[in-house]
Amino acid sequence: MATIFDEMLKQAKAGNTEAQIRIAEAYFKGQGVMVNYLEALHWLTEAADKNKYASIQITKMYREGIGVKADLKKAFEISLEYANKGNEIQMFELAGYYLNGVGTETDLDSAISWYEKSYEAGYRDSAYFLGYIYQTNEKIKDINKAVEWYTKAADNNDPRACYNLGYLYFEGSSVLKNNEKALVYLKKALSLGIKEAEIIIDKINNESGYFTYSMLV
Repeated sequence: MATIFDEMLKQAKAGNTEAQIRIAEAYFKGQGVMVNYLEALHWLTEAADKNKYASIQITKMYREGIGVKADLKKAFEISLEYANKGNEIQMFELAGYYLNGVGTETDLDSAISWYEKSYEAGYRDSAYFLGYIYQTNEKIKDINKAVEWYTKAADNNDPRACYNLGYLYFEGSSVLKNNEKALVYLKKALSLGIKEAEIIIDKINNESGYFTYSMLV
């Protein structure tokens, strides 16, 4: 008598992407079958062209050595392959590899390029990272660009961008001090869960006290 796993495997072999993902998960977690990471990897690879998250799981396995020998260069190469196929999540991941020199040489220009591509492809988290790079990296520091990208991120409810914008407008050394704008972004950051924003809000409202700022990354 065929099991649920057998039926799903049959569908996976016939090219059903959802079934391929479920079979990969079954092998990965030992659900209805013995754990077999190589089989999990095989079915993730089969699904990766149609399921964006399958390739992410593959690169995670190689990056962290989950069921396979850790291989950062392999993780980078797979990320590059799927980024070039239009996977915006892998574009974002690839930017991080270039930014931090993981599995490849550090390449700031390539990191920025892939963050921009991922943002243009719809991966909005990239905006915060672009803002942070332009704010903090001494090689290309550009506060105007940092504010531009932070604003895009804040418009998409990124709490870190809201907090950093609020601080920049409050502190007023790199942009024109504007407590009204600072309060807008800080209150939004607070509503999105960054409790530290309340300290600057109180500082603005009370015009007294001392504040020590720690950048949230």
